[in-house]
Amino acid sequence: MFTTTAPAAAPPASPLPTAIPMPRLAAACLAAPHLACPFLAAKYSVRQRLSAPLLATASLSAPRLAQANPPAPPLASPHLASKRLTATRLAAPIAAALLALLLPLRAALADAGGSWPRSVTDALGRTCTVPRPPQRIVPLFSGNTELVAGLGLAGLIVGIDARTWYPPEIAGLPKIGSRLGVSVEQVAARKPDLVVITPSTEVPQALTAALSRMGIPSVVLASRSVAEIESNFRTVAYLAGVEERGELVIAGMERRLADVRRRRAGKPKPRVVLVTSKLPSGLFGVVRKGGYTGEIVELAGGILALDEGVSGPRLPQISPEALIALDPDVIVEVRRRDQGPEIAEYLARPSFSRLKAQREGQIHVLASSGFLIPAARVVDGVEALCRIFDERDATVAGDSMEARDAKGAGVHAEARDAKGAGDPTEAGDSVGAGSSGQ
Repeated sequence: MFTTTAPAAAPPASPLPTAIPMPRLAAACLAAPHLACPFLAAKYSVRQRLSAPLLATASLSAPRLAQANPPAPPLASPHLASKRLTATRLAAPIAAALLALLLPLRAALADAGGSWPRSVTDALGRTCTVPRPPQRIVPLFSGNTELVAGLGLAGLIVGIDARTWYPPEIAGLPKIGSRLGVSVEQVAARKPDLVVITPSTEVPQALTAALSRMGIPSVVLASRSVAEIESNFRTVAYLAGVEERGELVIAGMERRLADVRRRRAGKPKPRVVLVTSKLPSGLFGVVRKGGYTGEIVELAGGILALDEGVSGPRLPQISPEALIALDPDVIVEVRRRDQGPEIAEYLARPSFSRLKAQREGQIHVLASSGFLIPAARVVDGVEALCRIFDERDATVAGDSMEARDAKGAGVHAEARDAKGAGDPTEAGDSVGAGSSGQ
């Protein structure tokens, strides 16, 4: 959630800007621009002229126009009448051009959502104020870039960090720093009027303080849950004046999550281990409770096997021996698109045959974009896991039916266990701590 500081209420908008004087003659021409054509002027009556297409475009009814611009009394002099018609013909295209300029301006002001400046309280408790709708945005790190682009503002992004590659339209933008550090000078060189930062920046307070001294607004967004990711969309949408787009993004995410909940309602919850890396020590980097990535597993209808009954510290690593002892139903490796399935192939070795997930074909590889980037694609991760769980349910149900009919059910599983039995750290595999295993 965020708090806002609203400026004084503005007076209600009028159908057309009232600060611009419009003579009665121009108004009449606005209502009947076809008077510029002598043939049409001779063919149509005054009543027909008032129903010109431009009148409908301006969303003004004929009675309202007539009330605002009553017809002038008839001119007794044919000479004056001729002059009036000539002036009308000249003013018509001017009035039409003026209207063409005013209508888009009115729409733009409506989309901007109201008055400025606008303020929010960010994840560091700071007040971020933008004096006007941002036109040059620098989102630092992938999640913030996807968030800004997801609001339809990719065209306003003027710089990204070196490890951001999505969406494709931002690929050619100037690179600013990386996860190892951000250069304030590089950020300032892009002349941004809004910088979006994540707390994982090496020292967010120092970065925001430096930007503040330069007069550059910055907002820090935390992403500790899926609900907070949705709130971040709302925050940035408010600062950018595109609140409706933010609500549409959030509604789309919620609709898809609700569909997953319906699909998994009443079904078994598989015990899941989500593996993110294999460390040089031989340990696996894993996902634990307390962040949006762990929540993705739960939203998909699973249970984080490592956190069952755990109340103390949750270490984000696990040894191969502990993984075998845990024996989860499903193991998922999340990898970047430019990496191969290193861990999945490693766990397919015979020394891990005691893993139920290996025997049942439940070791999977999924794209990290749905799990490790806090933006709208986290719902892709939820849906991908949901499909895995649905397919597992179907396989288990099919196996149960076959087992009831097959003589000696369970013999094959026992044979596989016996064949693959052995210490996972025995020679040839070297999966213990400190081994290369790569």
